[in-house]
Amino acid sequence: MVCLTSARKPVKPDQAFRDPTQVPRLDPKAATQESEHAAARKKRVRAAASGRLQNVERKGKCMYSVSSSPESSAIRSALATEKKILVVDDEPFILKSLTFVLKKEGFHVESATNGIEAMETIQREKPDLVFLDILMPKMNGLEVCQWIRQDSRLQDIYVIILTAKGQEADREKGLKIGADEYMTKPFSPSFVVKRIKEILT
Repeated sequence: MVCLTSARKPVKPDQAFRDPTQVPRLDPKAATQESEHAAARKKRVRAAASGRLQNVERKGKCMYSVSSSPESSAIRSALATEKKILVVDDEPFILKSLTFVLKKEGFHVESATNGIEAMETIQREKPDLVFLDILMPKMNGLEVCQWIRQDSRLQDIYVIILTAKGQEADREKGLKIGADEYMTKPFSPSFVVKRIKEILT
């Protein structure tokens, strides 16, 4: 007797008698969402290919930003300069407001609340520009300015003395010991930004 075997795989009972009405149907809402996600991915790819996605390198780290306006281009330009600014003031409002305005423009900003802390930050960061309040604890701004000018490695630092009305004598002394200029409190944020750009760019 010859036994014949079929190459066809046996059909499982549940496959043979499955009810066609029970076949899962695709949710139209889910399909629409999937289509929208796919379109968004294609849009990002096209944006990258067209050069609108700019690769900005800062201190060895890659940062990606979409260029959409002249303002964003100006910020990226400021970031590329890598200019460092140190703000030294024991008044929290002055310290925070000045730091915020300068960071918003793309500058690398450090802060200190007394003369000793300022000296440590200057040695560590080597800032391009320093705002120095005159009246501070531990060591005043005039002493810090004098210390900067006595160190040959720090001669390129631009020093701006921050003074209040009635401190004309201290202002004159600051200029004599090496400060580059002074600003009288309160000052306009827009004026500060304009002046800093003139000095550092």
